[in-house]
Amino acid sequence: MNSDRIVRLNELLTALRSEVPGTRASFIVTIDGFMIASDHGADIDQYEIGKLISSMEQKGEDFAENILKSPGTRFSIWSEKGDIQLFPLANSSILFVLSDSDSRPGLLQLRVAKMIEIIDLVINNEEI
Repeated sequence: MNSDRIVRLNELLTALRSEVPGTRASFIVTIDGFMIASDHGADIDQYEIGKLISSMEQKGEDFAENILKSPGTRFSIWSEKGDIQLFPLANSSILFVLSDSDSRPGLLQLRVAKMIEIIDLVINNEEI
């Protein structure tokens, strides 16, 4: 992927964090844990996120294949400290979003639904 597309993806993720209260970080990661783009604060370790995605793939290949083949499907992990939401993207990649416990998941999902189309176009190197 060329640097212009990566810059554009990083800009989209930065916009997501600024537009949705409670969003702490977002990443676009391939199913094997390679980080394509990210927007996060200093307290987030992007390499740990990549390892987590890779571990999920190794322990649940069937799950990963099923979620990536189902358009509009998302996977969420809710906790007292915050939320992790995964959204399937084009080319077997995943949008991974970390939120605070006081975040607005409905607003996040609405914004991500609109943003996924743009992200997919950028990933596929198509005109926006």
